[in-house]
Amino acid sequence: MGLFLLGHLGLGWRAFPMLWGLDLLAYGPVGHLALFALGTIGLWGIWRRQGRAVGWQWAAVDPWGLGWWGVRLVAVGVGLIFFIFWRSQVHLLGDGYLMLRELAMLVNRTGNEPLALWLVAKLYEFGAGFGAEAVYRSYSYAAGVGYLLLAFPTAAALSDAKEGRWLVLGFLLTAGYIQVFCGYVETYPLLFPGVLLYLLAGLYLLRKRWPLWVLSGGLAVLMTYHFIAITLGPSLVVLAWLGWRRGHVAGWASVMGGLALGPVIALLILYSVGVDLFAYATGLRGGHLLPLWATPDSSQAYRLLSPEHLLDLANQQMLAAPAVVMVLLGVRGALRRGWSDERIFLGAAGLMPLLFTLLANPEIGVFRDWDVLAFPALPLGLWAACAVLEKGGARQGVLVCGAAALHTLAWIGVNADESAAVGRFAVMLEQGHLSRHGRAYGWETLGSYYRQRGQREEALRAFVQAAEADPHNLRRRETIAREQLALGRPDEAGRVLEEALELEEETPHLWDLLGTVYAAQERYTESISAHRRALALQGRDGIYWYNLANIHLRSGSADEALAAYDRAMDLGVRGPELRYNAGLAHEARGEWQAARVSYEAALGIDSAYAPAQLRLEQLREKSGVK
Repeated sequence: MGLFLLGHLGLGWRAFPMLWGLDLLAYGPVGHLALFALGTIGLWGIWRRQGRAVGWQWAAVDPWGLGWWGVRLVAVGVGLIFFIFWRSQVHLLGDGYLMLRELAMLVNRTGNEPLALWLVAKLYEFGAGFGAEAVYRSYSYAAGVGYLLLAFPTAAALSDAKEGRWLVLGFLLTAGYIQVFCGYVETYPLLFPGVLLYLLAGLYLLRKRWPLWVLSGGLAVLMTYHFIAITLGPSLVVLAWLGWRRGHVAGWASVMGGLALGPVIALLILYSVGVDLFAYATGLRGGHLLPLWATPDSSQAYRLLSPEHLLDLANQQMLAAPAVVMVLLGVRGALRRGWSDERIFLGAAGLMPLLFTLLANPEIGVFRDWDVLAFPALPLGLWAACAVLEKGGARQGVLVCGAAALHTLAWIGVNADESAAVGRFAVMLEQGHLSRHGRAYGWETLGSYYRQRGQREEALRAFVQAAEADPHNLRRRETIAREQLALGRPDEAGRVLEEALELEEETPHLWDLLGTVYAAQERYTESISAHRRALALQGRDGIYWYNLANIHLRSGSADEALAAYDRAMDLGVRGPELRYNAGLAHEARGEWQAARVSYEAALGIDSAYAPAQLRLEQLREKSGVK
């Protein structure tokens, strides 16, 4: 525990990506480092004062007693306030920004989390007036509230003593995965209270309070929420065996019937949310597992048993399950035999997900996929709490919870500070163990973040890094060209596009963008030629016709411009800009009445479209048209 805290402090002065599970303080303000140091001194003082005994006088409040529901609700309210005020400021981890774009565009995607995606889409649909980010943040906060409410009965199910319950609660509330409740944009937040409910139900079965079929049905729902919950399947079998041994599950029919209920419920849910299992199974890509001996491909950062992978796995556990790591390393006898049935069940529930994190290929990098890979931390955290209670290590348990709390506050603090979160992300992209695909995708995500904030130079640098990481991806070169054009550098944009077209000349959108670049250089003949090349490859794209029309208009060819605008409208292009530009073409031909009709059509689409309003007024003064 002392080494764990000193590791944070020692790495707090300079980022050290090799130990990204510990160097959190290096990214935040100096104040975070000072507070962490004070907390460490406080824990050292507690250790010195308590000697061999632990005084529980501070735990006079008993939220598990009769009439203490108000205390629980206050605790949940305080937790909700914490989640909101310490919310994540950016969504660079995981697929945060991709999730926001897809939800806003109502993209109907089926992934590894079908029920989760369906639920978020329904929340967005019913929450009229709320943006995609507000929906995801609310979803995260609600998951946190559910987790806090379930934490109290879970603590009560693992210990009959008030001191033991407080200790279990401490393990639950200081885990690193608490970050997912702080306005985190992903589909995983609800997975954690769902798993906690499953574990609580398992503890209730061991006390003969809930039947096996309830757990089987609940696990089926979790599996459809995210397929990673399938790794909990062996724990259900272990639980059935423990219940049989205790006499709480009577008869083979009861066991087999309870276990068989799960697959039936899972199939019904998947059918209800419109998942085509055959299409999903046949559409799976390879590379989901790390290779044992084969050379890693572009989506794999390393081999299964490589030192880099094992180090990433250790960092992941330190980040998401600090208490588990400290119990394994600092509590003597934690792994010895003589486990209670509760520990056997919780260990089984955590072991298979942990094995999954070892075998699975984190395509975008462990440090970004930390959320789904944090899944084993919940059952293993409860297992560690049981180990401390069974070994009589209450004093050590208090120190473990304190150290874990400092770590988790530092982790949440990094993500609650925009500059710290962005800085950490950039450093990890430069120095972390990433696949070629993961590094390129990460730089592209960071570039999009900068672009949305108007930081065009930073965006361009990030997009260049993405292209260098994945030089064969033409989309990344196109992105660089668009940024160069936005920065007023058409010459550089043109060179990038010409090089890209040398690699793949049959790419219509690159020809279309090259035509726009040539127009910015006032090379109108070459611009028209490039746009026509795009149309020769894909002639039914209305935007290509619209772009060609604009170049004809700028070069003084009003007749050709009007013909292209008509074609664009036939292919479904809408918007006030097209009608306004068509009006300019009519004016160039001296067709005042037709121009007036076009400007009025633009205002019919957007009554506040200022260019059409101004031009219409000027046209009336110029031509006398009323």
